[in-house]
Amino acid sequence: MLVHVREPRPRVHFSNLERDVDQIFRSFFSDSTLPTRGDSPFSVYRDADGVTLTAEVPGIEPAAIKIDVDGRTLTISAKREHAERREGVYQLRERRAGDFSSSFHLNATLDQDAVTADYRHGVLTVRVPKRAEAKPRQVTVTSS
Repeated sequence: MLVHVREPRPRVHFSNLERDVDQIFRSFFSDSTLPTRGDSPFSVYRDADGVTLTAEVPGIEPAAIKIDVDGRTLTISAKREHAERREGVYQLRERRAGDFSSSFHLNATLDQDAVTADYRHGVLTVRVPKRAEAKPRQVTVTSS
């Protein structure tokens, strides 16, 4: 029987420890536990009439959602408050609270003056239609 003894590799253990400590400090000193732009809850899809952005934002009142259009930049931001408990102690708390903001660049074919937003059942839907001149049109052929 052949037995292979692996030599200890302290650098591997140290790098794992360093990564774990970094993660602890990032989570401890983070201002917000809501998703950041890198893991935001937005879906963006395009069709013939424009672009639709959807986001799951349960627990946020529609009045707390702010949508700004500045030039060709669409910014969606909101703040979710923690619900206060007067009795008991949390055993688990997965609901996130804090501010979040995501910005999207609108290309020249979109009409930033016609943005609409709808909020139903915890889902925000923002619609940005195409400009009339950017939409495909059909030309009727006539005979003379």
